[in-house]
Amino acid sequence: DVCSSDLSTWPVYKKHIANIFNGGYHEIILSGSVGAGKDWVAVLCLLRLLYELCCLKDPTRTLGMGAGEQIYIVPISRTVQLAKRVVFGGLTQKLNLSPWFKGKFKETLDYVSFPGKNIVIIGGSSTDASVLGLGVYAFLEDEGNFYGVQRQKDKNVSAGGAAPDKAQAIYDGMIRRVNSRFRSTNLKGMGFLLSSKRSTSDFTERRI
Repeated sequence: DVCSSDLSTWPVYKKHIANIFNGGYHEIILSGSVGAGKDWVAVLCLLRLLYELCCLKDPTRTLGMGAGEQIYIVPISRTVQLAKRVVFGGLTQKLNLSPWFKGKFKETLDYVSFPGKNIVIIGGSSTDASVLGLGVYAFLEDEGNFYGVQRQKDKNVSAGGAAPDKAQAIYDGMIRRVNSRFRSTNLKGMGFLLSSKRSTSDFTERRI
């Protein structure tokens, strides 16, 4: 009931998604050529993650968070508009196709929320440091190989203050938030790094 027939996908992608969740992975890198299905696979994974969170009676308590705090899932791209394309053009569209999620979420022009579960999906840009202050449980860094070089005045976003590029700085900040919030509960969030390849020194290539 979680997915409709409109959300069917290739068997090889189903196998990869099953391996991600059955294998205990918490950092997923999807690279390769344009049109390979990176966004599709990542969004289906986020649907599965949302399903698991929504099955909990009190997700924030299970994740060791305080009363009134919110769990954020944050897709990030070069601009807010591109990030919202992932949220509203991909994730929300599939939520609306799913019988299981029907009536369980609220959609606005800026975010998607799950009333009673304190779960919020909000898009952010590669230049917006404010998302690093949220209680992020999962993030999706889209097309990170094309964010560009980190500007000198922005280097404080990175843990060491010397990230070689914006994608690395955002990753450092996000993974630090995930680890600091949820490691004490022995639960780990998830990070999805998506980008087509540009060179052998790309951010995704370094992570691999």
